[in-house]
Amino acid sequence: MKYFLLVFLLCFIYSCQQKQTKSLENQKDSTTHVPITTTTDEYLITDTSFGKINKATRYNDLEKMFGKNNIQDTINYGAEGMDSFIVTKIFSNTPNEIVVTWQLDKFHNAIAAVDCFQQNSPYHTTDSLKTGSTLEKLVQVNGKKINFYGTGWDYGGLITSYNNGKFKKSNIFFSLNSTPDASSKVMGDKELNTDMPMVKENLKKLFISKISLSLHNEK
Repeated sequence: MKYFLLVFLLCFIYSCQQKQTKSLENQKDSTTHVPITTTTDEYLITDTSFGKINKATRYNDLEKMFGKNNIQDTINYGAEGMDSFIVTKIFSNTPNEIVVTWQLDKFHNAIAAVDCFQQNSPYHTTDSLKTGSTLEKLVQVNGKKINFYGTGWDYGGLITSYNNGKFKKSNIFFSLNSTPDASSKVMGDKELNTDMPMVKENLKKLFISKISLSLHNEK
């Protein structure tokens, strides 16, 4: 009889311990779980997302988001036509057009970058920067001078330094172009910066022509 009583007692103690452990685990889960928040602005560009697209997005996700008929793979060429690679265009030849570049070894499975470049593109940053925004506004948001190559050639408008400004460590990148009435002094194969008098005179005639979000190294 004593033996059965001892066995019953041990089983009861073990059952209580199990319930207590499970209760603690549930409490731990409820306190450490943080829901993932998503933006309600489908045109907002942040350091981790381009509208509805983020690092986890795959090709089949794009089809669900934008519709199969609005997506097509096409060939893009690099500067000076030296490289060619397949990209995915969404809403091609419309103001909403965006271009998805895939990581070379993970085609259709891992996004390297997302770009927009149409003149009336609705995509914008939290600072309201978009294609067409002036270099003057970009400098104001960056908070520091900006170095860039002159416009009008294959590497034209490439920004080379944000000089420890806001966008120094950002995953968002901008390319520049110039209006037809801009000075020839801001064009050509040379590096310029926004502190130069000839650039200051053209800050409103230089504008953002492309916005790119890099997701390759996004953490």
